[in-house]
Amino acid sequence: MAYFYSLRGWLEAEPDNFEKIVQVIKSLQKNYSENTKPGLYMRCWTWTAQNEV
Repeated sequence: MAYFYSLRGWLEAEPDNFEKIVQVIKSLQKNYSENTKPGLYMRCWTWTAQNEV
């Protein structure tokens, strides 16, 4: 029997920390391929460009 889990949520950060958080997430996304479990997880962290500082 297979299981599927889904979690939805958000990150909440101060405006002065947002750029650093974006850089860390983008760095992690580059370091993991999409064919791995961490890569699949990291691929889901997205936002629109208008939200970036």
